[in-house]
Amino acid sequence: MQQSESNGKGIMIILGIVLALGIILSAIVLPIIGIISGSIFLLGANNDTSLSEYGAEQIPPLKI
Repeated sequence: MQQSESNGKGIMIILGIVLALGIILSAIVLPIIGIISGSIFLLGANNDTSLSEYGAEQIPPLKI
């Protein structure tokens, strides 16, 4: 009985640590990914001002 109880506590502690690490990682990593992807998108949008000038003309209209 004592072994199963100690094993159960160990599993609960491990699960708690894993959950805490997952929450911390999601709280830190996801905003960083969002900031990086957002900055890349903004930089691309700022650099590709020619897209509105040339992009629409280069794409041929769809012929149905």
